[in-house]
Amino acid sequence: MNSWYDDYVLRLIDCQDCKRDIQQLFPVLTDAYPDGLCYLPSEEIKLMFVAEAPGLGNEVGPVTNREVAVRDFKLHEWLNYLKGNGQDFKKDSYGRFVFKVVSALENLGYPLDWGKIAVTNCIKFPIPKRCDINTKMKIALNHQMTHLAEEFQYSKPKVVIALGSTAINTIQHMSKNKFITYERLIKLPHQYGS
Repeated sequence: MNSWYDDYVLRLIDCQDCKRDIQQLFPVLTDAYPDGLCYLPSEEIKLMFVAEAPGLGNEVGPVTNREVAVRDFKLHEWLNYLKGNGQDFKKDSYGRFVFKVVSALENLGYPLDWGKIAVTNCIKFPIPKRCDINTKMKIALNHQMTHLAEEFQYSKPKVVIALGSTAINTIQHMSKNKFITYERLIKLPHQYGS
């Protein structure tokens, strides 16, 4: 049971600024909610993965049903998914990448407790394929980084793996401006694997 996470998810889903961000990108959606891989199991995270946005590059837009959005943020569901048991796992490069990294570390004799790993995104909803890096950075550095800063404040990650230029630039900007802290940043600027 993680009461901070449950409270955070409800505040995130009901965030009016996020809804305005989504509506600017998807004008036809009158109501949509943040949604996507957000696994923050504890206050002492050793390794945090941060990607650009959920479903980046997919044609699927944001979730338009609040109950679905709440259900999609369940920690135990994400844990099951990250262990390779998720329904869409084989189609999701982010989930597969996290699984590969954790498995490789275990095979090298460095087992990681899933309770000490966090997985999240800079932008808390899918974004259209047409978005260029400047648009993504504007979204990430305006309101969206307040959610990411809260996640860092709660989980206190030691090592951060930033996946993609939006995540790298956002993390570096937030660190430089003292919104977040960590001990080490690993930058992976290219596509992070199949």
